[in-house]
Amino acid sequence: MIYEKWLKAWNEADIATYKSLHHEDWEFKFHSSGNIMRSGDMSDEQMKGMMKSHKNENLRCIYENDDILICLLYTSDAADE
Repeated sequence: MIYEKWLKAWNEADIATYKSLHHEDWEFKFHSSGNIMRSGDMSDEQMKGMMKSHKNENLRCIYENDDILICLLYTSDAADE
């Protein structure tokens, strides 16, 4: 399903697959700051850099069907370790 593909794409920094799993109206809300990131806010190079430098922790699939994936995760910068 979507979750396994999404997780594999993130872990392998596979930008093409990662982007193919998102709808054009995709949004990511940072609950710590309230900021919202949308699909066009980062270049492919920036996204790949983030995928390589950030560690996802306590990653859980909250809900998934053929059209939607809702995850909960905590992300830390690998440099913080």
